[in-house]
Parts: sequence; C-alpha cells; structure tokens
Amino acid sequence: MDKMKLIVAIADRGSGDKMARTLAEAGCRMNLQLAGRGTANAPWVECLGLCDTHKDVVLSLCPAAGAKAALEMLEKQMAGKRHYLAATVPLNSIAGRAEGEEQHG
Repeated sequence: MDKMKLIVAIADRGSGDKMARTLAEAGCRMNLQLAGRGTANAPWVECLGLCDTHKDVVLSLCPAAGAKAALEMLEKQMAGKRHYLAATVPLNSIAGRAEGEEQHG
C-alpha cells in the first residue's frame, strides 16, 4: 500500500471547486469539499475589510510521493488570493490500523 497524505486546503468561499479540481489534476484520489466558517470576527477586523469568515475547506487524499507537487500546483492556481492556507498531514494509520499491520481473527 502506498503511503498517503491528507492535504487540508482552506480559502475564501468560492475557491473550493478550483482547489479540488487542481488537486485532482495533480493526482489526488479523493477530494472532499466542505463549507467552513472562521471564528475571528472583531469590529476592527471589519473596518479593515477582513471580516469575511466564510471559507471553503478541501480535504484531499494524495500519494505521499506526489503531495509536494500537488501543493505546488495548488499554490500556482491560488496565486493572488489574499486568504489561502494548505498543509499536509501524514496518514500512518486508518481506523487504528497501522500500515502493514495484519488483521487476525
């Protein structure tokens, strides 16, 4: 079984489709798009025009070997976006079962 990473990408509302398409083109096998809402909402933030807390979140399952290239493609696609974040999380086990662990019984 290939090692996998979970890519978590967050951007302003309306960017989710673009992020999911880009990650799919980069070879990520599963892309789940969620609607999110940030919690940072203060009066002074509103004055600066930074008050939109509605976000798109994309969770993408990607082979570990291609995760860096996928993030680079995503970065190019999201160039110019003010609020954008992407990170990877290594997946060493799923449902409590580590890679290579055999099931008995």
